[in-house]
Amino acid sequence: MHASSPVSLWHGVALWHGAGNTFALHDGLGGEPAPNPAAVCTETGVDGFVALTPPRTPGAAASLAFFNPDGAPADACGNGLRCAAACLDPHGTRGTITFDTPAGLRTATALAGRGGVVQVRVSMGKPRFRPPPDDPLAFAEFLPNQASTGDSGRPGLGTFGPPIRVDLGNPHAVFLVDEAPGDALVGALGPALQSHPLFAAGGGVNVGFAFVHRPDAITLRVFERGVGETASCGSGACAAVAAAIAVRRCVRQVIVAAPGGELTVDWPAGGEMFLTGPAAPLPLG
Repeated sequence: MHASSPVSLWHGVALWHGAGNTFALHDGLGGEPAPNPAAVCTETGVDGFVALTPPRTPGAAASLAFFNPDGAPADACGNGLRCAAACLDPHGTRGTITFDTPAGLRTATALAGRGGVVQVRVSMGKPRFRPPPDDPLAFAEFLPNQASTGDSGRPGLGTFGPPIRVDLGNPHAVFLVDEAPGDALVGALGPALQSHPLFAAGGGVNVGFAFVHRPDAITLRVFERGVGETASCGSGACAAVAAAIAVRRCVRQVIVAAPGGELTVDWPAGGEMFLTGPAAPLPLG
């Protein structure tokens, strides 16, 4: 194999995770056909499938294709991108690697880490903000009551307003909530909002619930389209930071705490976003 494959259950397939977000990576750099993504995800229980194929662009290390567990393609996947970079450069010796992705060229730099875990920094492109819905009540049925008493009448949901819509090659709806998002919030609103009619034409949306507890720190949970809630979401972390910066609640470098671990997002003014976090092979068993 061209890529490092510590855990291989299918021919050419290795299992990796980035901050708890799990992937099956298939090495097709030699032209080997990839197995069915949905079948691999079903058997292994991972959150997504990443296919590495020969690069289309001179100087790139590989072309990447991302798939949800149902086999549907995805244009962007920050954690999958980081896992692919770590798989190709597990010791952090290759410097910056360039990948072809459905969202455009992306760069990745694997950094040597302790305990076999590699930190990987990847470019994520420039976020694009989508306009809010024309109807200000489009999300009213989902939003807790903003009464002066602060009592939403729906325990565990807190108070918050309509989402900020951010596109990073895939669509995100970010809700800036007033407390760390709990199971009641994510479980009640994630599935309903993911398939909201406003997003139906685009195949749904990734729904993020972000609590800004310091200008440089966010707690985030994401309900991903085609997947459900994941331990972390790289593009979701970037979308949450972009949304918080847009309303002047965060600085340009932010630590995002997800259930599966911490990710660092930085967004230089006028430039593209960068995502840094761990990537490691999944242990056997």
